[in-house]
Amino acid sequence: MKRVLIHLLDIILFICILGLILMQLSYVMLRKETLVRFGGFFKNPKQYDVLIVGDSHTVNAIYPMELWNSYGLTAYNLSGYGNTLPVTYWITKLALEQAEPKVVLICTKDLGFTQKLTASSGDLHTAFDCFPLSKTKAEAIWDLTDSPDAMDDYGYRFQDLRAEYLFPLLKYHSRWPEINAGDFGEVDSLQKGGTMAVNLAVPDDYTITEDIGSEDSGFGYQYLHKTIELCQSRNIDVILINPPYPAPYESQVRDGVAYYIAQEYGIPYLDFVYMDSIVDYNIDMFDSFSHLNPSGARKVTDYLGKYLTDHYSLTNHKSDPAIAPEWDKDYTAYDQYKLSHIDLQQGNPNLLLMLLHDPTLSLLFYIPEHSDVYHDSLKMRLIQNLARRHLFEEDEGSEWADGLFPLEHLTAAANTESAYFLVIDRKDHQIVEQTGTSFAPVHSSFGTIRCNGNSFSIDDVQQMPFEADASFCLLLYDETSQKIERTICVK
Repeated sequence: MKRVLIHLLDIILFICILGLILMQLSYVMLRKETLVRFGGFFKNPKQYDVLIVGDSHTVNAIYPMELWNSYGLTAYNLSGYGNTLPVTYWITKLALEQAEPKVVLICTKDLGFTQKLTASSGDLHTAFDCFPLSKTKAEAIWDLTDSPDAMDDYGYRFQDLRAEYLFPLLKYHSRWPEINAGDFGEVDSLQKGGTMAVNLAVPDDYTITEDIGSEDSGFGYQYLHKTIELCQSRNIDVILINPPYPAPYESQVRDGVAYYIAQEYGIPYLDFVYMDSIVDYNIDMFDSFSHLNPSGARKVTDYLGKYLTDHYSLTNHKSDPAIAPEWDKDYTAYDQYKLSHIDLQQGNPNLLLMLLHDPTLSLLFYIPEHSDVYHDSLKMRLIQNLARRHLFEEDEGSEWADGLFPLEHLTAAANTESAYFLVIDRKDHQIVEQTGTSFAPVHSSFGTIRCNGNSFSIDDVQQMPFEADASFCLLLYDETSQKIERTICVK
C-alpha cells in the first residue's frame, strides 16, 4: 500500500512539473501581440473602473493612459482588431470574471455584420490567447465557431481550429526560429489596450443622414443585447459608442439602430459619426475610411473623460496612494513612448505636427518670414490644430467647423508672409501669438521667453536657435517630465 501511495504521489508530482513546464513553454512560444495589448489587464484587473470593448476603431480611438493623466480614471481598452459584437460579448464575459468595473463602454460599429467572425484567425488569437483556459473560454470558442461554413483567411474551417484557440501552444509550437530574448521576459502593456496609429489620410466623402434602420435581428444585434444585459445583471453602467469615421449612408442607417437599443435599456448612446464636430476628418484620420490617428483619438478620449466624470460617480484616483504611484510610473513610461513617436517623425513635418496635438506638451512654435508653410493648406490646418479646443456639447449633425480654430493671427501672418511666433502653455491654459520681426517677452509657467536675434531663450538661457530658411522651428516642454524635451527645426 505504501509503495502504491508513493507511486501515485510520483505521478501527481510528474503531472504538476509537466504542467508548469508546458505553461512556461506556452508563454515563451506565444505570439506576444496579445500580451502587449492585454497582458497588463491581468496584473490587477479589479483596479479598473472603466472597461472599453469593441473593434479596431475603438482600439485606435480611446487611450486609457490619457484618461488617467487628465481625469484620474482607471480604464483598460479590451477592444481588438476584427472583433465582431459576438466576440465583444465573450471578451466582456471573460473580463468580468476577473474585473469589477463601474462602467463598460461598448462599440456598436458594424452592428449589422452578418457573421460571428471575420476571416482573420490571427485577430481571434490576439483577442483570446491572453485569457487562461476556462469553462467560459471553451464556451466562447465553441459558440463563435459553431458554423461549419466559417472559414479563415487561409481557407481553414474555424471548427477545425478550435483546439489551437484553447491551447495556443498547438498554434505556436513551430515558432522556435523566431524566439528571442524578448519572448522570455515580462511584456509591458504601455498603452493599456489603446494603440496609436500614426498616419494622415484624406477622408472618404460622406453626408450626415437622420435616417435610422429598424432591423434588430442578426448576430450583431443579438449579442449587443446579451452584452448589455450581462453588464446590467452585475449593476454595471453601460454606454454605447459609435466611434467617429466618415461613414457611408448604409452604415449610418444600419448602425443607427443602436440608438433604439440604447433607449430600450435606458442607457446613453454616443454617436460620434453624427457628432462629427468632435474630430476633424481632414487631419484626424489614420486611413481614409475609418480609423483615427493620435490627434483624433485624443479628442475622442478627452470627450469621453469629461462625459464619464460629469455623468458617473467615478473616483479620481490621482491622490489614491494605493493606485496613483504605479499609474504615474506607467504614465511616465507612456509619455516617453509618445516622445519616441515624435522623434521618428522629425523627417515628416505633417505627421510631426499631427502628433503635437497633445495636452501634455507645451511649446514654442516659430515660422520665419516667407516660409513655404504659408502655401501649404494642410500644414496650416495642422498648425491650427496644435491649439484646437475640444468640443463637449453635442452638435446637431453639422460637419466639422473651421471656426473652431483658435489661432487668430496665423492667417494674417500668412497673408503678409511675416514671421509668426506662438506659445502654447498647457499648464496655464495660455495661448500667445505674435507676428513681425520683434517679439515681446512672454511669461509662461515654464519660464520667461525672449527673442534674442536668431534664437529664443527661456529665463535667459538660450534654448532654440532658428534659421531663416527653415519651414518652422519648435521647442517642446513636457508637462510630465517638467523639462524641455526637444528642439526641432524643420527645413
